[in-house]
Amino acid sequence: MDKRTDTIAKRMFLGMIATLAANTAAHADSTTLICNTKFPNILYEDEATTVELNDANSSAVVHLSGIHLKDPSSVSGGEDGHGGYNAKSIGPAPAQFSTNTITFSYQNQYGYTYSFAINRLTGDFSDLNNDTVWSKYTCHAGKPQF
Repeated sequence: MDKRTDTIAKRMFLGMIATLAANTAAHADSTTLICNTKFPNILYEDEATTVELNDANSSAVVHLSGIHLKDPSSVSGGEDGHGGYNAKSIGPAPAQFSTNTITFSYQNQYGYTYSFAINRLTGDFSDLNNDTVWSKYTCHAGKPQF
């Protein structure tokens, strides 16, 4: 191997190490929460709601599941025609990470502001502007199952 080839190989190797280190650090600062409604006796979800938190970037992204009434008799309106909501994503939004809580807000294209809080001790997650059964969840950290 000549000197030039050796130098190129060393630079490529160091570049790969730097990229791996950066990706590992970014991944270590990210957490995905898996959240379910606190009221499964009256609501059903299309799937779990997830919250992607990135402490390093101070950001949050919420993927809200579609949520529907189990007994929609005599209820109309909502996005599903029976008082329920379709799935939607919110964010990324700037987030404030403190010892016990994570808070963030997001304004949609219609000017409505969603303000969220996550209690880091209990896993409670809620929309602070909407104090109803539709907006209260219990979360746990998502971990590989196998």
